Amino acid sequence: MGVSTRSQKNLALFSNVLENPLILQNIFQHLNAKDAINLSITNAPFTKEVRFLDTLNVFLELKKCKYDNHIDELFRQFCSHTDYLLDEFHEIKISGGSIHELVIQMRCYYDYINDNKLCCLEIDKDFKNMNEVMLLKQLNHKYFHNDTLFYLGEIFGIYVLTDDEHHIDYIVTSKDEKIYLEDVYF
Repeated sequence: MGVSTRSQKNLALFSNVLENPLILQNIFQHLNAKDAINLSITNAPFTKEVRFLDTLNVFLELKKCKYDNHIDELFRQFCSHTDYLLDEFHEIKISGGSIHELVIQMRCYYDYINDNKLCCLEIDKDFKNMNEVMLLKQLNHKYFHNDTLFYLGEIFGIYVLTDDEHHIDYIVTSKDEKIYLEDVYF
């Protein structure tokens, strides 16, 4: 019987633990997906084992499924709340509310979209396009013009540019349409 050093015993234990799918699965439950991926790209010998790869793939598939369910729920909540905000806007409009109330409600709507733009606007491109078009239509509204320019920049990355030669302000939409702003100042 050969004598083994403490480091050899620890290395053997380490290899046995990480090659055992049940223990590995238990370890993965305490990790984030990015940590498990970082573990797999260490190029340690056990990361090339079929058992390790199978356990890792099952773990990552479960994490992806949980993430997708979470995003779907966030998107449902986002849609429900934007519908509510738009209904409030239409209620104010129908009941003859003041322009000040309408502007405040529109700010609430676009603030909510801005707060959730990273996860929700990228999911539904039609919704994103619809809101950009709605904002572009409001460019000519004297009470919402400045807010429109603000939200176009914050939500869609559309900022006012200046043609230095003619001293005319304009914006370029996501569809590469140039809209001049010279006629919208009241």
